[in-house]
Amino acid sequence: MKHELKRILDKLEVFTPEEVTELCELLKVIRVEKDALLLKEGQIYNSCFFVLKGCMRKYVTVDGDEKNLAFYTEEQAINFFTSYSKKTPSDSYLSAVGDTILLEGNPDMDAEIFAKFPKLQHLTRKRILVRPKMPLPSTSLLHRKNDI
Repeated sequence: MKHELKRILDKLEVFTPEEVTELCELLKVIRVEKDALLLKEGQIYNSCFFVLKGCMRKYVTVDGDEKNLAFYTEEQAINFFTSYSKKTPSDSYLSAVGDTILLEGNPDMDAEIFAKFPKLQHLTRKRILVRPKMPLPSTSLLHRKNDI
């Protein structure tokens, strides 16, 4: 599993080979099997994740039906900011779509590692705060009232 982390760190081209080796030893990598629940509604979660390989699904249940909120694929960060920062129960679930490998972080571990590797802190904050924008539907689709 650590080879997936090494692959990502090498691809970034900001760490020396020695730093990559040390980060691979320090950072926590976990494997989540297909359909396994990593977070359940009502839990207070103190971890954040980064998908190294695979896919995770965030969803809620409404009247017994599962409603997807988000899918997280390789090289995307997963955070439950409200639960994580305010220590409030999560209102959603997080499960693995298939066998998935994640990098797991928490505030205590992050502070220690970020102090030693400031470049990692910068990259982590950048990945968490910069989200890809969803494309808007074309205007031709929005103005075709008579086609329905």
